[in-house]
Amino acid sequence: MKNRSEMTLLELLELYQNEKKAFEKYREDTFMKDVDEKDEVTRKRHFKEYEELQLEVMNIACFIAEKLLK
Repeated sequence: MKNRSEMTLLELLELYQNEKKAFEKYREDTFMKDVDEKDEVTRKRHFKEYEELQLEVMNIACFIAEKLLK
């Protein structure tokens, strides 16, 4: 895969759309499903995965904004 700074705006938009869908799917289908409130390790793992997906989407959005400003 190309470095994001080398990607075209269209490629970045497609990547953003795919990552956003993955984030939404995780949030709807997996996030905190069947997790015991006392299971701190699993809760932290779910929150970490959620945050990583969310940050990935925001990171791509920043690259898109940067491309638009050029």
